Parts: sequence; structure tokens; C-alpha cells
Amino acid sequence: SISGLNPLGSQYSYVENLNVFSTTDTSWQNVITLTTSIIPNGNYRVGWGVELSVDYGNRIPFMRVMVNNIIISENTNRWSNNLGFSPYSGFSQVSLDAGIHTIVMEINASDDGVYTASAKRSRIEFWRIS
Repeated sequence: SISGLNPLGSQYSYVENLNVFSTTDTSWQNVITLTTSIIPNGNYRVGWGVELSVDYGNRIPFMRVMVNNIIISENTNRWSNNLGFSPYSGFSQVSLDAGIHTIVMEINASDDGVYTASAKRSRIEFWRIS
């Protein structure tokens, strides 16, 4: 980069999958992946959004977001959801070394696999903040 320029917003990447992804698997299943280009070291913002649903018990499935296999957000609480799909979103600041990095969003059905967990309108964004 050129000395003196503000890096805010540089290194921007975005990926989305608007389709429904469903699983009955009790292990973590990949919903969407963002792989960066080669980036300089710095502080970055990772944002995500998804709509989650289950077909049994009116509960939300487990969901997590990871950067380079390190969990930065995890929803392991089940709450009542009688309205079908419910939105879930967030963001986090991460400090990364120079290189290529992988951000994934995953869901799983449950500890007992008695229902189908679904995700749709899955999105991940990534950009440099400093």
C-alpha cells in the first residue's frame, strides 16, 4: 500500500448463497465459505448474516462462523421459533497475518439428529479496518 493512505474498506470480499441449505447431520456442515486473496497483515472486519430454521421442535439449529478454523461466533442456544426462518447476524474484528485466509459458516442439526436444520440467504463480508 501507499504510505499515508487510509486502509479502511480495502481488501473487500463478499460471498452469498441465497438458496436453502439443509442437513440432518449432527456434525458441522459447511453452509458458505469465503476465501480471501493474499492480504497484508492488519485488522479486519468479518460480518455475516443467515436465516435459520428447523423442521422439528420449533427451535433454531446450531450455527458458527470460523476464521482459519478459529470460532469467532457460535450460536448453541436453542430458542422457540414458530415463524419458520429467523435471521441471525453479527460481526467481529480479527487481527490477521499476511496471506490467504478462510472464513466459513457452518450449521448442524442437533445432538440427536432427529430433525432437519436449514439455512438460507447466507452471507459473509470481509474488509480491512486498519
